[in-house]
Amino acid sequence: MTGILEELSTEVTDESAPLLLKRCAVCGHLRAPVVSHCSACRSDLFDQVPASGFGVIVSSKAVVRTSNDDGWREMPDNVAIVATDEGPWLYSHIDGDLPAHTDRRVRVAHVARSGSGQLPVFTIRD
Repeated sequence: MTGILEELSTEVTDESAPLLLKRCAVCGHLRAPVVSHCSACRSDLFDQVPASGFGVIVSSKAVVRTSNDDGWREMPDNVAIVATDEGPWLYSHIDGDLPAHTDRRVRVAHVARSGSGQLPVFTIRD
């Protein structure tokens, strides 16, 4: 799991893009944007569909990454698994402090550009 997060954890900059999920063109199941095959029917044919952008934190962790952009420095990062209202779970970042309880509602704040492999950023919904 760490390899996936490191590979996909990059700056997310497109605030106007909708959160997109993959819908299997064969069986219709919704999947996370990073999957390559449908786990229900094994098809690799997908359509992209917009999601509501809302969900619930399933699990979260505050981590510290290091960067050597301007010399080595520590960068705090809040990573989470978010269950979207549509069903698929997404690896994501949480903007701001992590809540004490993992069942907090969130909404998408920033979405990666199409095909960029970046994680969406969610904010806590009050």
